[in-house]
Amino acid sequence: MFKKTLGFVAVAAALTGLGLASTTTANADVAAGATTGTTAANVNLTADPNGAGGVSLVQVPTLTFGDKVLTGSKDTTTLGVANNLVVKNAGANTGWSVTVDGTAMTSGDDKLAGGSYDLKSASEKALAVQSDFTTEDTSNDTTATVSAATDSVTGDNFNGVAINTGVATSAQSVMNAAAKQGIGTFSANFGKDSVLNIPASAVAGKYESTLTWTLKNAPLA
Repeated sequence: MFKKTLGFVAVAAALTGLGLASTTTANADVAAGATTGTTAANVNLTADPNGAGGVSLVQVPTLTFGDKVLTGSKDTTTLGVANNLVVKNAGANTGWSVTVDGTAMTSGDDKLAGGSYDLKSASEKALAVQSDFTTEDTSNDTTATVSAATDSVTGDNFNGVAINTGVATSAQSVMNAAAKQGIGTFSANFGKDSVLNIPASAVAGKYESTLTWTLKNAPLA
């Protein structure tokens, strides 16, 4: 029997230079004897100085695999996902991307070769959310996307990311926003359809792996 909650490391790209806020004034001018006047209204908005050029990785998923009794045949077990992947873009128009690296899932000298786990999103679009990371921000008309993936065991296509449990994987695309898009806070909601595929050759043990999520303040090429 095995059960493992994965740990994560969040990595951000280097900061880019940002301008400082300046005081602005609204001026009103009325000519002598006039019956109309004009007011110039202006404000200087600067990007959040934290994160990668105004873009921050503020939350990564927590995964919990359900215990499973091996059957000698390929099988699946539940994959609970909490704390969705959340990116906050406070004013950067560069676009951004999130990738993930994964180590092989091992138990001592044994690897879970031939298996995979799939983090599945219900939609190809990331959800624009408010500051609680769960309430939809219906006023946001910019967009970000969840990447497409293929289950290495079943060959099924879905929105999200597929992690091979038998080998180390690197730079797998998870979320992406084009330039002048993905401004605000966006969540990739990996939910009830996420699953661990267990190969028939699995050896009993407690298996572990680590995922590293990397945010860059540039869209994927």
